[in-house]
Amino acid sequence: MEITRRNSIEKLNHYIDYIDFLMESEQYLIALKNINNLKKKNFNTYFKKGLCYYYLNDFDNSIEQFTKCNKICNQTKNEYFIELSKIKKNNNDLNLEELENKILNTNKTKISLNEDLISCPLTLEKFQNPYMTSYGNTYEYAALIEHLKNVGKFDPLTREYLDENMIFPNRKLKELLDFY
Repeated sequence: MEITRRNSIEKLNHYIDYIDFLMESEQYLIALKNINNLKKKNFNTYFKKGLCYYYLNDFDNSIEQFTKCNKICNQTKNEYFIELSKIKKNNNDLNLEELENKILNTNKTKISLNEDLISCPLTLEKFQNPYMTSYGNTYEYAALIEHLKNVGKFDPLTREYLDENMIFPNRKLKELLDFY
């Protein structure tokens, strides 16, 4: 049962990575189709759909998706995208590119995160590729693999048995770090 659940989580993570790749490659229509295939609707799916619609210049749908995001979690970034979509929809003669860059760049510094929460306990450096153990601890992937190979097959904090099959990407932390 545990292995089946882990496999389905890994498949979902790969699928979400694929959607992120499509968006980074500016293949927004294909990304939208894949997002719509996801059964779970949450903040991330609405936000990704909102971005796809925004970059496809479908501002009505963009506003709708960012409004759904606001109902789940009221964040300033959602409001910015809603307002930006309204401005672009109405073709106001503002310097939209400058406004868009300002909005996208100012949000990344809105919240200061506690360095201890975003640093690997092995390397003491900010996470780049955070992986979580089945015991709930998060480490930098390369440092954890090195620990398992050179020190021993145990969680560095709990000292419980651990091997490579018992770790998985900490996607939420990665998204948080990418966002801020």
